[in-house]
Amino acid sequence: MKCFPLFALAALSVSAQAGLIHSYTFDGTAVTDSAGSADGSLSAAGASVDGGFLTLAGNGWVEFSTHLVPTSGSYSVLLDFRLNGPQNGIAEFISQGHSGGPGFYLGSDGGVHFRLTDSWPYPLGMFPTDTDWHRLGFVVNASSGTSSFYLDGALLDTRGFAIVTTLEGTPTRFGRQFSFYEEYFKGDMDNVLIYDHAIAAGETGFSSAPEPSGMGLALLGVAALVLRRRMPA
Repeated sequence: MKCFPLFALAALSVSAQAGLIHSYTFDGTAVTDSAGSADGSLSAAGASVDGGFLTLAGNGWVEFSTHLVPTSGSYSVLLDFRLNGPQNGIAEFISQGHSGGPGFYLGSDGGVHFRLTDSWPYPLGMFPTDTDWHRLGFVVNASSGTSSFYLDGALLDTRGFAIVTTLEGTPTRFGRQFSFYEEYFKGDMDNVLIYDHAIAAGETGFSSAPEPSGMGLALLGVAALVLRRRMPA
């Protein structure tokens, strides 16, 4: 496991700390919200918290009792993931709502491309096929009227509108699509962070034109928020 030095706390902005509404770092054996009060429940099989992250076997998920991701205005979702093998068809890291709502989800169309909500046409980008950790970022800025998608610090695409999703339907899930769809993610997840504002490059390590030195400092800042970022040794 990699640990980040505590001096990196200085790189984290006050606005980022204030705007973090849900945080899941999977440090124990349960799905505990360290920023809010929305703890999750593991499905009976196929989902476990062990070793400092959430492990999903391709048939399990985490269920919540409410919508964690804001459905309008400015908001952001960050999460780390790694694969434990090929995806079995369409798979979701996180979802809420219902189809056509429009629904909210961040996932893959079968391990080839990404797919992001009912409002963002896919295929989008190339889904990783390795077993390394990757960081996904989804940022909606109502002030600028944009929605942006990042992978490992790089801006992959932007839409010219702020995505709004439904208040109705299934509460938030990690590792499975909403409603009755059996679209399960197979792999590990960590550091799921949900903000009630559009996080800026300096708060997240994401930039439309990242520079190596700046990226390193920004990533340290985010990692310090959760005290450590787990990556393979």
